[in-house]
Amino acid sequence: MAFQPVINELKTKYKKKITVEKVTVSITLNSNDNKIGQVLSVGAKPCVSNVVPAQGSVLIEGKICSKIVLVNSQGDFFSLEGTTNFNQHIMNAGINSDTSVFATASLLDIGNIQATDSAVSFSASILIEVLGLNEQSIKYVQSVNELAHQRMGDIQYTDIISTTTQEFETLNEVELPNNIGSVVQVESDVLLTDVDVDKDVVTLNGHISANLIYTTNEDKPRLKNHRYNIEFSQEVLVTGVESGHMALATLEDCCTTYEVQGELNSTKGVLQIKNQLRTNIFVYAPKVFSAVVDVFCPRHELHSSTSSFIVQQHKDKQVYNEKIDGNIVLSNEDARIDRILATASNSIVSNAINENNILTLEGTMYTNVIYQLEDDEGTIGSVLAEIPFNLSLRTDESLAENDLYSLKIIVDDIEARNKRSREIDIIADVVISIETNSDNNSAVLSDITLGDKRDNENSAIGIYFVNKANDLWDVAKFLLVSPDLIEKQNPSLEFPITKPTKIMIYREKNIN
Repeated sequence: MAFQPVINELKTKYKKKITVEKVTVSITLNSNDNKIGQVLSVGAKPCVSNVVPAQGSVLIEGKICSKIVLVNSQGDFFSLEGTTNFNQHIMNAGINSDTSVFATASLLDIGNIQATDSAVSFSASILIEVLGLNEQSIKYVQSVNELAHQRMGDIQYTDIISTTTQEFETLNEVELPNNIGSVVQVESDVLLTDVDVDKDVVTLNGHISANLIYTTNEDKPRLKNHRYNIEFSQEVLVTGVESGHMALATLEDCCTTYEVQGELNSTKGVLQIKNQLRTNIFVYAPKVFSAVVDVFCPRHELHSSTSSFIVQQHKDKQVYNEKIDGNIVLSNEDARIDRILATASNSIVSNAINENNILTLEGTMYTNVIYQLEDDEGTIGSVLAEIPFNLSLRTDESLAENDLYSLKIIVDDIEARNKRSREIDIIADVVISIETNSDNNSAVLSDITLGDKRDNENSAIGIYFVNKANDLWDVAKFLLVSPDLIEKQNPSLEFPITKPTKIMIYREKNIN
């Protein structure tokens, strides 16, 4: 009888980071109604709107929603807002027109701010992360014939069964603060805190930190800000998913708009905050197949080969509440700060190191502080504080040093205090979301071939001394007999064996 193992093959998909690329976009916003006196703060929010793969490249189309707080030549506060489109071709040999490609964009920094009487221009550096679906083939031995003895096992793996990209809006109503004269600007940042999967539905749970900049209702209006912390939940229809599947998602906050309902400076004043969000969702199904995991032949040597494949696992998602603090000193030695008016802030993580279940995050918090000086004119000024941080977070003991992290940090609340005449202390409450995934390499027998004939084929007696825990298969493989024969000739044995034991078997001798 010929030795012919049965070989099978299955295909599975997994998510892979294709590339990360830095892009700088030039932006100009024009002021038609107000003559610009001074730029106080500049914000930009990038978002991907379309992804077009081609042979050897991918076109990323997106937009940047910009918001600028200014004061005009009469000392009145106002805001400029606008949207700038961007297109970026990213070259990569692994991409073709059939590749499933996803992308996200995030802000790195803002620079080169210039202003005229009627326009403000600046450059925004953004980070584009491109993800793709890879398909892998798993070749495995399904069974062998009676010339050999086989040990079967369940091989676990994961498969991406569904992906979707969707845009949606959240609408939240909050109370306006007392003594408000006018709304200058509303900006926000969004954090994904949890993802739940049920039949045909993926639920995204998140946190919105919104910052309202407004003027007071006084004879000489002052600029102030007020922060809102909002929780939201959004259901996304994904056909074919069910409870027990796991989902990974990205979330971009593309733009924030607002509308005032009711009357300002009254208890009936309500602020409606609308966030336009974009998500990429990857749904994984845990799967299993039965394969030969070990094999031996009593009469012949066997030669085996293995194939490796990637098993992606979502290990953990944690949310931390931490503090970042620092200070900045105005460069003008003659400046004397009278009061802090408003702040706007965002944070960027540049490095993450996991060691001994401690995840260390290194990065920079950028905070724009608007202040008023102690002079006869009550001069308004602003300064950008770059505050480095080093946060140590305790992680789950099951996490490994080489795990992959997807993380985001947003400012939940911030306080800027005038410590001395020109020194400002900054204390921020931040929320950090850390999602941990692992790419584990697994292997399975992919082929078995018959080798040379064994020398001990005619040995009639086999003896095995057990000195450590052994199961039935270990003993059978050492003695080169079937597990059934061992149990038949040693009915008193109980497996696994945990104490020193001598096992003897009698083989049926072949007489040719």
